[in-house]
Amino acid sequence: MTSNGTATQEPPSPEAHQGVFQGPETPFRRVQPICASLLKNSKITPNNTSQVIDLLSRLVLTLRGLPDPKTDLPPKFVEFIYLPLSITLERNAPPAPPLPDQILEKLLQATSLLCQQWWWAMDFAVWKQLLRLSAYVIGSTRSGPGVSLVARSEETKEAAALCLEALLRKREPQERPPWCDTTPEDRLEYIAREARQPSHFTVIGSAIGSLLDAADSEKVSLRALSFRAVGYLLSDFVPSSRLPTFLPGVVAKSCRVAIARNAARGWQASDVIKEALEVLTIIIVGSIGDEVCEREGILHKAPTSFDDIASMANHSTPGESKTTSNDENDPYAFHRTESWLQGSASQIHNAINSLSPILSHPTPSAQLALAELSYALLRNATQSLPTLHPLLLSHLLTLSVSSHSPLAAAAKSYLETLLASKSISIPLLDVVAKLTQENLLALPPLILANSDQKVERVCNQIEAICLISHNPTLSRSDIGVGHLLGPTGGIERWGLGLLGVAELTPPPRGPSTLSSGAPVGLIMNNLETPDHPFPAMRLRYIGAASSQLAVERMLRGLGAAGGVDALFSVEWFMETATAGKGALEASALWCAARVYEGIVGVSLREISVPSESRGVRLGAFGGIDKMKVEDRRRVEKTARQLVKTVSELWETDDLGREEMGEQASAAADSLMLYGDSRLPTEHVKGLDPLITLLDFRNQRTISISAGTERSGAEGREMAKLHAALALQTLSISSSILGSRFPPLLLHAIYPILRSLVSSNNLLSSTAMAALHHVTTASGYAAPANLLLSNFDYALDSASRRLFRSRLDLKATKVLVILVRLVGKDVVQRAGDVVEECFDRLDEYHGYSALVEGLVEVLSEVVKAVEAEEEPLERPRPSAWGGPPTTTETKSGTAAFLEWYKQRQLDKESEEIPEDFGPTPHQPWGREPQPDEDAAPTDLPSNDPPKPSITQALISKIIRRCLPDDMTWDIAVKCRRFLSASANKELQATARTLYQNLGRRNNDLVWLVLCATCGSDPRVPGGEAPEGLPRHLREAKWDINENAAIILNSVD
Repeated sequence: MTSNGTATQEPPSPEAHQGVFQGPETPFRRVQPICASLLKNSKITPNNTSQVIDLLSRLVLTLRGLPDPKTDLPPKFVEFIYLPLSITLERNAPPAPPLPDQILEKLLQATSLLCQQWWWAMDFAVWKQLLRLSAYVIGSTRSGPGVSLVARSEETKEAAALCLEALLRKREPQERPPWCDTTPEDRLEYIAREARQPSHFTVIGSAIGSLLDAADSEKVSLRALSFRAVGYLLSDFVPSSRLPTFLPGVVAKSCRVAIARNAARGWQASDVIKEALEVLTIIIVGSIGDEVCEREGILHKAPTSFDDIASMANHSTPGESKTTSNDENDPYAFHRTESWLQGSASQIHNAINSLSPILSHPTPSAQLALAELSYALLRNATQSLPTLHPLLLSHLLTLSVSSHSPLAAAAKSYLETLLASKSISIPLLDVVAKLTQENLLALPPLILANSDQKVERVCNQIEAICLISHNPTLSRSDIGVGHLLGPTGGIERWGLGLLGVAELTPPPRGPSTLSSGAPVGLIMNNLETPDHPFPAMRLRYIGAASSQLAVERMLRGLGAAGGVDALFSVEWFMETATAGKGALEASALWCAARVYEGIVGVSLREISVPSESRGVRLGAFGGIDKMKVEDRRRVEKTARQLVKTVSELWETDDLGREEMGEQASAAADSLMLYGDSRLPTEHVKGLDPLITLLDFRNQRTISISAGTERSGAEGREMAKLHAALALQTLSISSSILGSRFPPLLLHAIYPILRSLVSSNNLLSSTAMAALHHVTTASGYAAPANLLLSNFDYALDSASRRLFRSRLDLKATKVLVILVRLVGKDVVQRAGDVVEECFDRLDEYHGYSALVEGLVEVLSEVVKAVEAEEEPLERPRPSAWGGPPTTTETKSGTAAFLEWYKQRQLDKESEEIPEDFGPTPHQPWGREPQPDEDAAPTDLPSNDPPKPSITQALISKIIRRCLPDDMTWDIAVKCRRFLSASANKELQATARTLYQNLGRRNNDLVWLVLCATCGSDPRVPGGEAPEGLPRHLREAKWDINENAAIILNSVD
């Protein structure tokens, strides 16, 4: 065998293989002519180049086509095939002209196929020569003595790398051929033991250098193959004492290639990153890991027992093994020192830090490789590389909340394994607690800098820490999240900074589709919609939607991890939120709601959140259902307090008297002139606080005492945003209390209904979502059921806003929407509404803004009454002479059958039953006693029937209408009750109403009734008088008969 790996022995005779490969189509018969031709053309010339290429291609195809290489390629047959290949290499070695790339590539491909099985029986000398040949070809572009001066193609180098892989990789047990008795471990140990000899170190080192150079290739497969081969060499063929020699070069090249990006190929291929990071793991752990450093005596193992402590006191390390005699005799051995450890640790930290961009790699396999590297270094270099703990933990935390489920599961599993180990978890838990606090403090500057990617990464890390805090093997005190959110966690430090940058942007202004002025059908259609998500709210300084979702998940995670201790932070945020209605207060409400969601395990659904991601992570937090009894009671108590606190926001001017406009202001002024000028006056005592230059801060982070109120339209929009967030807090509280929430509707129902009639689209949409959320949480099937069951609360809350001291003009709109939402069932409870409206009309008589609103409420009640009293069709005579029918006119056979059926029913009704006399009510022959009551009789009662609820309600409206100066409105709105299809008692009551109105103003009654009929009802077929208003014509109501009676009585 020459230095180039060629053989010089004579070829074995073909008869040596006859016993193994019998038959005309055996592998030997197919290979023999190819090998013979290659021997004849072993000297490459321009004339036979194409022929040799063809022969080598046929040989490669034949070897690849073998059905069972383990059986078809015994050692002797492999040597027979390799002989012409080695002779070709020998006869074309320098100073002969170099082999063409195509021939060398095919030759190396055939050699790699042979080595797959030859590895089990190959002599080490052959193994070494093939290793040198492959490294020689791969490093063809390197300069220096003894290296090739020919630049080989990428394909040729890849063939050489494949040959190296076949020589170096460890085989699996199932790969062992039947003719071999050696296990894969024993065979690899034999080759590695020989390769570790100092005499072979230069060959191994040259191969590693050539492979690292090939890692810069433009061919992706060659880059991955090069790193894979380097990993084989470092892990199995380089002893631990020599690994530090390769540490700087391997780490630098691996990191540089892993993060290499250019305009042509973009991100580095994931396969290359995976192989490069595996090489990093091998070289770092093998060179500077805890085990090897403890063995070298430069690192003392952490004590885990009393014996370890005693050994440390004696300045000795238990289990320490000094350098072996082999290392002492090894001229290439590297002796580690403490100063070398410190310097190397610093360089490795910088190198690993440069790998952070891989967190954003689009391929999950590349991110998984980074997670595996972080886990390996944290587990095997815990004490030797302590400065890497925050960086490596941040990698694992970020990847544990990845959207790719297998990646997130793997990273989370690595974290749980690390924290479950007692020896490793002690230093790591301290790092985790510091990471949480540092990330919270670093978040506000990142938000202000519009670094959405960094914001998302920091939030994901905090969320991941919150997730691992739910590990049953850990306590929440170990992670320290509950401490950050509790009374001693310094929320004033990080909370104010977060509020200063978490400013919400008011959405574009648009008309509300749910206000009281909208058509009834439109509102009812919105109510019947099955999905009512809460409108999305965007943060001003965060552009990416994914980054805002990360902030929301972070706050929910903090609440879930903190548990009941986090209620302090919710109360702190709420105290800030109730100080005003500016940007800072709105941010406080938003933060409080998100932390509140995390504590109780509820996530309000928003329009912008995809359905598949809603509440996915929140479900892992448990929530209120898994709390202890005492913790649950504390949360429920806080929920009740928050409901009352939030409801009081609607008692202030900004929320209680918004959208009044000029008319509302005029009405308020007139009320003051009327005599009620006793408005509350605020008296302030003391001195104004002195504000120095040191007290000034950015407007976005101004202190609460100074306030963040804004003037003009922006301030009003911010107040609406503040109110919408308050409704979210109410909704979360309803989820906590469930069926125990309805008693709190005395406070909460008015804010919801008041916001529902707002002209602001955001506020009204939020109110609609809140109404449905409260309905579902309270156990009601529909909002109408909720409002009907708690009608007294709703009516009382709206009525209290109609008194002079708490006047809110929108209270009448609230009553309107209340009647609309309840529907026709309101008739049973509408008596109180009518009484309240007329009482307020008596008080505010003459103020159009209030009178019009109250009349609108009465109009809604009348509409509900109309819906309750279903209109009856006027009977029409049957075409067959039968009784009148209200069904459609039928013809043919169907009409005859209908008539015949009706005729049979009429005959049965005409039959007179036999009279058997009175029924006795006492025994026969017994005389009635004087003190006994007379026997009941079957005679019908002469008492008038009790009026129905509808009739009583209409009668109440009519009686209360007569004293009030509302003649025209009442005369127009009550015409429908004169229809011939209405209830008889209702018609009589309506006639009485119009007769009383006519005595006060007969011209008005004549005008209304004649305009409705289209002519004077007393003159059948007469012409319509001139000047009648056409918009009052209602042909669908047949009021002619009742109108004639009324007009005759009035005249």
